[in-house]
Amino acid sequence: MAMKDEVKQSQEYIAIPTEDPLGFPFPTIRINLQEFAPGQTYLLEKELAFSVKDRIRAYTRGITRQMQANRDMRAVRIADNNSPNEIK
Repeated sequence: MAMKDEVKQSQEYIAIPTEDPLGFPFPTIRINLQEFAPGQTYLLEKELAFSVKDRIRAYTRGITRQMQANRDMRAVRIADNNSPNEIK
């Protein structure tokens, strides 16, 4: 029983969303050679679970950032200054 508890403490269930915030299918998450399909739940080691959750958060944050009415003007200025199409 103690061994089973140790395994549970070193692992975590992660559910991959089926849809992104805009209602489109969530992409498959790939880390090295492992794939995590949308709509599935996985029992992962803590370190890998952290990486998968971080990828989910980053993707969701990027999608919701696109939906925001207020543009990040600092990011726009940086992108404009680094634009290869700039006329000199």
